[in-house]
Amino acid sequence: MKLPRNDWNRFLRSISISPTSKKRRPPHKRRLARVQQLEVRDLLTASMQVFDGPAQIYNGGSDSFSSANVGDVATKDFTVEDTGDEDLSIGSINLPVGFSLQTPLPLDIPAGTSSTFTVSMDTSSANYYDGTMEIDSNDPTSPFDIDLSGTVNASATPTLDLFDGMSQIYNGGSDSFDTANVGDVATKTFTIDEGGGADLNINSISLPAGFSLQTSLPIDVPAYGSGTFTVSMDTSSANYYDGTMEIDSNDPTSPFDIDLSGTVNAAGQAPAMSLLDGSTTIANGGSDSFGTAAQGTSDSKTFTVDNTGNASLSISAISPPTGFSLGTTLPLSIAAGGSGTFVVSMDTSTAATLSGTMSITDNDSNNDPYDVSLSGTVTAAPEPAMSLLDGSTAIANGGSDSFGSVVHGGSDTKTFTVDNTGTASLSVSAIGLPTGYSLQTALPLTIAAGSSATFVVALDTSAVGTLAGPMSITDSDGNNDPYTVNLSGTVTPALHVWVGGGADNHWTTAANWQNDQLPLSGDDLLFQGTSQLLTQDDFAAGTSFDAITFGSNGFSLTGNTFTVTSGVTVDSGVTGSLIAANAILGGPVSINIADASLSVSGIVSGSGSLGRSAPELSRLQAAIRTRAE
Repeated sequence: MKLPRNDWNRFLRSISISPTSKKRRPPHKRRLARVQQLEVRDLLTASMQVFDGPAQIYNGGSDSFSSANVGDVATKDFTVEDTGDEDLSIGSINLPVGFSLQTPLPLDIPAGTSSTFTVSMDTSSANYYDGTMEIDSNDPTSPFDIDLSGTVNASATPTLDLFDGMSQIYNGGSDSFDTANVGDVATKTFTIDEGGGADLNINSISLPAGFSLQTSLPIDVPAYGSGTFTVSMDTSSANYYDGTMEIDSNDPTSPFDIDLSGTVNAAGQAPAMSLLDGSTTIANGGSDSFGTAAQGTSDSKTFTVDNTGNASLSISAISPPTGFSLGTTLPLSIAAGGSGTFVVSMDTSTAATLSGTMSITDNDSNNDPYDVSLSGTVTAAPEPAMSLLDGSTAIANGGSDSFGSVVHGGSDTKTFTVDNTGTASLSVSAIGLPTGYSLQTALPLTIAAGSSATFVVALDTSAVGTLAGPMSITDSDGNNDPYTVNLSGTVTPALHVWVGGGADNHWTTAANWQNDQLPLSGDDLLFQGTSQLLTQDDFAAGTSFDAITFGSNGFSLTGNTFTVTSGVTVDSGVTGSLIAANAILGGPVSINIADASLSVSGIVSGSGSLGRSAPELSRLQAAIRTRAE
């Protein structure tokens, strides 16, 4: 193997020499050792680095072409350096769609040197290209990948922007010469800006009678550049000129038209403008107020322009401040000694305080522009505001209110008060109530601002239990619609006392009960007195009662099967009490006989449980179980 001279030292460092014998030789003979084994390792490698100009691009990195327009030439030169010990050879460069290689391959780069290759981007149509450029070489880390992208924009088109001094004039707009006297020199220089990124060519400028062009045509304006042209007004005689100036160019929106006007007064003649709000004169630089208007209402003001001069007054533009708008078509032409009007409206769509300068462009050289500071206030639109009360207690939206407890079969209602603390009428269109409650008031309710109204809700007491749920009030208060209140109430059992005043012993005979009030399902029963001791339950079989109490001696309960859900009590000292009817336990039932006595001959059944609250019940429970079997 033949090595370059500068690689010889590396070659020597890579040689491994083994002697023919492991026997130690005398020092003077050691140099005579023969080379028995020779191993040569190739330590030379190529190492590629890629640059776009001075910026290094790393493997896996990205690079982008500058934006180009359709038809442009778009190329990029990449520099490849070989920083390794071996010559670098690039065999292929694979490019994404939209890009092509302009440099022939292979590309051989000696170690320690660099070379370049060129990539071009397709600009035949507007597009965005993005993909991976893959460089294959003898670098051990090959391939070298770069995310390559570029944008091709549609062809630029010329755009004409026209200015009179600092004021832009839009296509279809207007511009006016300052008033001149006969014999004056009256010229105006317009500036053309090109804003589209392409060369602009002004081919012709057509002017109305009374005006002439003082600049030679064509006018060529470079992309994003500017140019000027000058127009003069004929001042040979007193006159008023008004017509269309038409600018023809290669702007796709051509022609560019503006209404051009100007006034030439006789020598010593001039207009004189004054502005009035009603009969009040507003000086140039003065102020005027629209006052206060409610949101959503209409608020406008008619201004009067007096021409106190001896020449025609022309108003070519009126620029109201933000929040105000012009309601009159311009220009206004006002004869000497005459007057004209224009209308300005204030925007009342949003509550706000509005102010700013209204600038009037006119041909009164002493009052051009004529500026007035406008102001006005828009107050918030009237709106209702609902609050709800139970008596004098306010109930917040999302709050709760309780009906408390009411006896089974009784009456329980609650009157709610709706206050409208807002500035507009409040409407309550619907009130949704939970199960067990009913509305007693007709809807809708209409409540004037600052007033109140009531509605009544009743609690259903036909069954024992706890009733709870949300009451939802639909109203016109945008901040409280719906207005929700969680209602609750409890219906407790009523106590019915047996007095035995009927012609028979039936439980359904009203005269047998105190105040002739028949018990309802779920009520408490108290048997006391000395009449009709042998009672007969003729309610429907299984009718449920909460608790039964024996308050006097000798009462017997016979007849249909009944259900008891709470307890059976025999008052102290009461004897001879008998339950001969079958009983169903509707829940955990406690029997309390204390120092009294109770006999049960009927069958006790049901899913409930039976408990005792006195030691004397042990024999009774045994008897009940026996009968239940």
